[in-house]
Amino acid sequence: MTSLDSTHRDVGKVLMTGASGRLGQMMHSRLSEMFDLTLTDVIPPPDLYHVPIEIADLADADAVDALMAGVDTVVHLAGTSKEMSFAATKRANIDAVINLYESARRAGVKRVVFAGSHHVVGYYSTDEFVEVKDPVRPDSFYAVTKCFAEAMASLYFDKFGIETVMLRIGSCTEAPTDARMLRTWISPRDMTNLVIRSLLSADVSYKTVFAVSDNPGRLWALEDGRSLGWTPLDSTQGFDLSSEAAERPHYDEYHGGVFTTQVPPDSV
Repeated sequence: MTSLDSTHRDVGKVLMTGASGRLGQMMHSRLSEMFDLTLTDVIPPPDLYHVPIEIADLADADAVDALMAGVDTVVHLAGTSKEMSFAATKRANIDAVINLYESARRAGVKRVVFAGSHHVVGYYSTDEFVEVKDPVRPDSFYAVTKCFAEAMASLYFDKFGIETVMLRIGSCTEAPTDARMLRTWISPRDMTNLVIRSLLSADVSYKTVFAVSDNPGRLWALEDGRSLGWTPLDSTQGFDLSSEAAERPHYDEYHGGVFTTQVPPDSV
C-alpha cells in the first residue's frame, strides 16, 4: 500500500468497476499494488488477474449495494463506450450511474474517480482548443449519457459531499493508430498515473479533467490535471502516421471523430 504525506488523503478500500474492460486490464495490476482494491464487472475477466473478481450488474441496485459495503472510494470504469440504441446505452451508462451514486451515498463513500469521455465536447471543431469551462457539445447518445454522469457527479457533491474527479478520456491505447489519435491519445502510463493522482489528491470537490498525453496539437487543456499533481510523461511526438494525416477524412473535422457521423438504430 502507498504511504501518505500531508498532500494525500487516506484512500481506504477501493472498488474498481469495469475491471474486465480495456482500462481495467491496463490499470488493475499497479492499482492493486498501491491500494486495497476490490474488482467487479458484469462479465468474467480474461485469465490474467489471478485474483478474485465480483461478478455483478450495476443496473441492479441491490447488487451495487452489496458491492459498496465498506467501500471508501470508487474507480468507475464500467459502462458501454460504443454508440448503440439509447435503450441499450441507458442501462449501462445511466441506470448504473444512478445506482452507483445512490449506493455510494448510503455507504458513505468519500470519492469517485469516474471514466468520462471527451465525446461530451465532440462537436467542437478541431480548429478549437477546449477547456473544461467550455459548454458541452455531445456528439452521440453515448456522449449524452456521459453528460448525464457529469451532472450526477456535480449534484452528489453539492448535495451530499461525495467528491468526484471526472476524467474526460481521450484515446487510451498502447499507441496511436490514426492521424486523429496523434492529438487525442493518452498512454496507459499517463492514464494510470492520472487515476492514482485522482485517488490521492486532497480536497478535489468536483473536478473535471481532460485525460490526454502532452501531444503536439492536442485539443484539450492539461491544467486541471496538473492541479492534481499529475504531469503527463508521454507524447505522440515522433509517431509517424504521415500517410494517414495526408488523407484527412471528413469526420476529423470535429473532436468526436467518427462519432459525429454515426446514426444509432432507434434515432431514425
